Amino acid sequence: WQAAEAARIAAVRAAAEQAAAEAAQRAAAQRSASPRSTTARSNRAAAPAASGGGSAAPAAAAPAASAWAPGVSSYGVGGLGAALNAARAANGLPALSVSGSSSLADHAAAMAAAGSIWHSGSDHIVGWVQPASDSQMIAAYMNSPGHRAWILKEGKSSVSIGAVTINGRLYTAMRFS
Repeated sequence: WQAAEAARIAAVRAAAEQAAAEAAQRAAAQRSASPRSTTARSNRAAAPAASGGGSAAPAAAAPAASAWAPGVSSYGVGGLGAALNAARAANGLPALSVSGSSSLADHAAAMAAAGSIWHSGSDHIVGWVQPASDSQMIAAYMNSPGHRAWILKEGKSSVSIGAVTINGRLYTAMRFS
């Protein structure tokens, strides 16, 4: 079963990379045809600052949604950070500073485009919920022993989050440090 699973994961990654490459080609064609629209898309794609605990860092700007597969949209990380910090507080742990990550958002977008999840190597937890909900995403993570362990890990001071939606489904990738 491991060989079959490895083959399935490789096929999903290849499909996601193909979709991302096609989206990048479309975006490049659109940029060369209309440079003003690129600026407008980039400004719209900026993620809002994260909130929660007062120690949150501003969220990094997400890449332009046009660089992702059609239908994939940026999702702000502030509510996810607040829900994550509430779970930590309920377990006697301090709040983490929260920031958006464009590389994790790109990974979440690739997973959304493929309709599957896998680790990128730079994340600690990945997942999806539907409908898109900050509290349901963190509740799903807290119901998984491995994900819960990362959220409640002592000695961590920050979390970087990438989050996107597609068809009402929220995909996230998180890295703790």
